[in-house]
Amino acid sequence: MAVSLFLSTILSACAQTQAVLDPYALAPCLPNALYDQETGGSSLISSSYFHTYLPKNYDQEELSLAELIDIALYNNPNTKISWAEARQKAAVYAQSSSAYFPKIDANAIYQRERETFSLSESFTIPYLLTTAGPEINLSYTLLDFGKRKASSESALQGLIFADLSHNRTLQQSIKVVMDDYYNYLFEKERLVASEADLMNAQETLKAAQDKGALGIVARGDIAQAKTAFIQAKIAVIRQKRAASMSFSQLAKNLGLPASICFQVEPLPEKVTTSEVIDDVEDLVERAQNWRPDLQAALVDLAQKRADLSGAEANYAPTVSANFDLGKYWYDHRQDEDYHWTFLFKLDFPLFEGFLRRNIVREKKAAVEKSAAQLLGKELSVIGEVQDAYTDFLSAKESLHFSEEYLLEADIQFAIALESYRTGTNTILDLLSAQSAVADAKAKLAEAKKNWYQALALVAYSTGVLGMPT
Repeated sequence: MAVSLFLSTILSACAQTQAVLDPYALAPCLPNALYDQETGGSSLISSSYFHTYLPKNYDQEELSLAELIDIALYNNPNTKISWAEARQKAAVYAQSSSAYFPKIDANAIYQRERETFSLSESFTIPYLLTTAGPEINLSYTLLDFGKRKASSESALQGLIFADLSHNRTLQQSIKVVMDDYYNYLFEKERLVASEADLMNAQETLKAAQDKGALGIVARGDIAQAKTAFIQAKIAVIRQKRAASMSFSQLAKNLGLPASICFQVEPLPEKVTTSEVIDDVEDLVERAQNWRPDLQAALVDLAQKRADLSGAEANYAPTVSANFDLGKYWYDHRQDEDYHWTFLFKLDFPLFEGFLRRNIVREKKAAVEKSAAQLLGKELSVIGEVQDAYTDFLSAKESLHFSEEYLLEADIQFAIALESYRTGTNTILDLLSAQSAVADAKAKLAEAKKNWYQALALVAYSTGVLGMPT
């Protein structure tokens, strides 16, 4: 019986060999790598620019969103922190796996003693005795009724939790960069719209001045047109500041100083909204399978249950064996053949002032807390997916009507300008049409930004952002 238990435990120890010899293999290989629990490998979120602080010729070419994400993941301290935590937990799991292996100690002694030999009550002869030799000690836990397994399982779940948390940190970093990227392009497009509005205001002012030179309009028309022109100039100045601030925010979240100049790829002129997005039920199901933080909550519950199993196993005895083997040499070339000692030990806890009972109570409460947190996380995930889906539908509809709004506003302004020149409407009609064009361009720019951010939010809320296909 003891032999079969020993062999089964040794086989279990073999399964822990990888964890002990190379614990970092159970964590992401790099700060910008996702860890795949199914394959036990890492998937890089990187391009050929990973090993550089900035891509070559970054100041001469437009950087794509993918390249910006590469830069951010390489420089972001949050990904480095979560990566280091995953490696730390991998080492902790390796430590717990060491309990499956025997403990071997080697020691050597050199002992010099002074003894006396009595020939009579009044006469003794002193002499020196020397003992020297090596000794090997092997100790091993044969059976502990699940304590070792529970400890190792708890450490393993802690490692998986850290891996999943790192994956979510990567997704958060990607989402921040995407939002900054879309917001920066939105501010740039708003700047272009403001400059176009300034040109329209200039056309309006010129039309008023031309009619004023002919004496066919009142001076008030010129004053109103000039006021609108100055307001448009002020709007351009403010929008330049907004674009500069959004660029600084993007650079900051890329881990770069805002003083570095680089260009990014613009958004397409025409946004295609014909992509098919799953219905909300499918998105919720996908989130339940892919969201790293939801999976981490499941793992946390498994870890708390393993801790509870370990606490309950403390009521059980521990069976261990100890074997000593050595050989001593003495003075005058005397030595023994060898000596050995075998110890079979049973430790059975009887009473510790109700310590184990209260530890079990603590672990049960931790399991209940983790289960409640899991329920809360699942409800939160479902709500986030529902909100992201609603934002997506709203952004799609808003983009469609914003494009239509701008088209009609441009037509209205062209008609109003021509009508004003021919004297069939007033300066107020023209200024109103000019304001409608400016508003339509601003709304279209915002609708584009909201569309792209809504797509990113759907991917983020379902947990597929940055995941390998």
